[in-house]
Amino acid sequence: MISGRYVVDAKSIMGIFSLDLSKPTQLSLSSEIPELMEELKPYMTSI
Repeated sequence: MISGRYVVDAKSIMGIFSLDLSKPTQLSLSSEIPELMEELKPYMTSI
């Protein structure tokens, strides 16, 4: 997850809680499983 100049591993709940979630947050996702990305497409937005 990326918020401003801060980048944290989204697997860490403490890392997520350390972000200022009142500001725009970007989630970067990568997967070697094409089916997973297709399943998540309805929830993705792009700027």
